[in-house]
Amino acid sequence: MEPASNSIPTNAAENVAHGNLIAPTRATELSRSARHHRAEWTVSVAEGLLSVNDVLTSVGGSNEGRVLGAISLRQLLLASDEHGPQTRVNQLIEWLKEISDSSDPSTRKITLAWLFDPRSQGKRLVAYCDAIHNNRQEPPWPGFPFSENTAGEQTHE
Repeated sequence: MEPASNSIPTNAAENVAHGNLIAPTRATELSRSARHHRAEWTVSVAEGLLSVNDVLTSVGGSNEGRVLGAISLRQLLLASDEHGPQTRVNQLIEWLKEISDSSDPSTRKITLAWLFDPRSQGKRLVAYCDAIHNNRQEPPWPGFPFSENTAGEQTHE
């Protein structure tokens, strides 16, 4: 048998694939739909219809929200008026990069999925919440959030 001229397996082209294969046209449709869904949510935040917390709750709480995981945290924060000017958002992102357990992630790789990544055991989300709540410019103690507060100081009111 000779390979088909387009080199796509026949069963994948007909969308009757076995295993993980999917027809290219179906994959394109799903990708387009996901981009549209993310754009709708980002615009809703920009227009004040949704808050950043609404988006974060959706990402962390449902399978439907998994599509939103590809939204850049910086893009979401800038779309909202909740977190101040661009310089404040940039400071927040830089602070999250500092405490990140990965080696120097680029700003565009800090997505909502990165924030909720189960490998971080919730530490990134806790650090984000702490930074937003307390408007910190530096970590609350050395090694935060990967080590306990050994100074014995109360860090929250």
